[in-house]
Amino acid sequence: MKEIENVAELGAGAMGSYFASRFFETSGLHTSLVARDDRSDRLSRDGLVVNGKPFRVLK
Repeated sequence: MKEIENVAELGAGAMGSYFASRFFETSGLHTSLVARDDRSDRLSRDGLVVNGKPFRVLK
């Protein structure tokens, strides 16, 4: 079985942000957040912060 290398996270609410942070911290895993409109702009500008830890999000 092939290992998972890519994850796309749909929705960065409370649960989505938590799981995205865990995926970001996993070595060798490429994580993408799917967002649109204002949320996409805020994530690009401010990044994602979970429990005080910032994660940089690229557009």
